[in-house]
Amino acid sequence: AGARRRLRYSKQRIKKALKRADKVRRLARKRRRASQLFNSNVMPSAEYGAASHGLAPTDVASLRAAAARATGIRAQGKCTTTAIALALGHSRDPLLRLRRQAVCAWFDFWQRYPSAHWRVDRAWRRSYARLECKRTRWARVRGPITALQATLRDAGWDPTSPWAWGDVEGNVWSYQSGALVGMIASALCGSLSRGLWEKASRHHLGAGLEKGIDDTVVRRVLGDLDKANDYPAYCMLLSVLTAAVWPR
Repeated sequence: AGARRRLRYSKQRIKKALKRADKVRRLARKRRRASQLFNSNVMPSAEYGAASHGLAPTDVASLRAAAARATGIRAQGKCTTTAIALALGHSRDPLLRLRRQAVCAWFDFWQRYPSAHWRVDRAWRRSYARLECKRTRWARVRGPITALQATLRDAGWDPTSPWAWGDVEGNVWSYQSGALVGMIASALCGSLSRGLWEKASRHHLGAGLEKGIDDTVVRRVLGDLDKANDYPAYCMLLSVLTAAVWPR
């Protein structure tokens, strides 16, 4: 890893992505299906290169806020996690999408370059202890290794080695040649998802969201209202579901 990360172009991409998200927001206010442009247009530009240099929680939070605005829900005070889940899909939450991509990219590298394992392992052990402090963690990130370590620590995982990580429940996820990387990525996203819903449960009218939601019926109703062009009822239901019903 180098002495510091060069984030000039990464910051430019995030800035441009946020501008695109604002355009999607304006389109989504006219036609709710336009919110899907956030998944297909905004995120691909924002996540380019993120697997190697990482994205700090502040940048991820900006993308999540932009995603919530891109849903087209005008009311202030809405629950970001619920709004994204209902309009874009919970699995496409920027936090989950970026962290899954980071894990898959890492193990793709690990499988492709076995000759570099001993050097990676040595660098991993050197940087392991430096990222314990949450307040200064991302300021100490220098490259792909420390970016992944910081990502795992933010999720409450313990990245003891490049191929074996402990989760929040004490389970150890170990990568072996031919192992399903998707299982490890899904386990990490599961930990992050539980954190998101736990935070959402502390939002206004959010009690009961601690373990997530089953949006099957809700999506069906929203789809029926959209097909019927009953825009007022669609907006009202979505505002109620996202707790964007503050007294005026």
